[in-house]
Amino acid sequence: MSQKFAPFSRCARPDAVPDCCIDTYRVYDSCIGQECMRNLYLCLTDTAQAVVNQASGVRVKALSVVWAQILTEPIPFQSGYYNVTVRYYLKADCEACVGAGQPQDFSGLSCYTKNVILYGGEGNIFSFRSDDQQSFCSPAPGYDRINRNTNSPRVTVDVASPVALESTIVADDDPTIPACCQNVPEEIAALFDGDFHTGAAITNCVFLTAGLFTTIRLSRPVLLKLENGSFYFPEKTADGVIASSDPCTLFTSMPFPYNEFSPAVIASPEDAPGDPPAERRND
Repeated sequence: MSQKFAPFSRCARPDAVPDCCIDTYRVYDSCIGQECMRNLYLCLTDTAQAVVNQASGVRVKALSVVWAQILTEPIPFQSGYYNVTVRYYLKADCEACVGAGQPQDFSGLSCYTKNVILYGGEGNIFSFRSDDQQSFCSPAPGYDRINRNTNSPRVTVDVASPVALESTIVADDDPTIPACCQNVPEEIAALFDGDFHTGAAITNCVFLTAGLFTTIRLSRPVLLKLENGSFYFPEKTADGVIASSDPCTLFTSMPFPYNEFSPAVIASPEDAPGDPPAERRND
């Protein structure tokens, strides 16, 4: 049989023009998010709930995203578009005023779910790659261990450190507890002292308002021939503007922290202290 495929161009030598083929992921669609998360219920273990039940005030000392659970589903009759559901798990390290103004530390867990629709391209192939543990004398892996990637695009979520905006205590002995508090993954529950599933008595609840900067992008594996490249950042906004006079107004007025997601421009040594930084170079 005659050869039907044209060979790829060879990668150029280091001293030649930087022009070569690469195996990488192409971003098909992306968006940025500046979310103001209102009234997040703080899930507490039995030990933390005992502290909150006696507290007269609570403040958040640190807030972090410990996990993001991602679900991707194709949209019927909209070929190439996908509904991406991201559930963020946030760990809040707090301080409570207990008794005669005595501070006591505790930690809680909050969940926030975000849905976006993005274009992820179309494809009708399966991709296979070599097994990471293969060796000359090892037996062939079972069929269920074959590393096969399906048609769905890859979703990547980048998250900056959340901003704690407000925390309040609400007296409620029969609160509506979110489902994520009742099904905390074991790996996340291990980050907290105590047990989330003991049915501890509740007299006080804690609610948080927080801000979150994120980017979400859909990509697929491709072969590309490149000469050079520069940093890329999504421009489309995931949500509209929130018009309000509460803590969220402050958050939505904050500039998006682009430098947290891509390297900042660095001034060259020859720049004088009072001069503007040098332009970014791609060579």
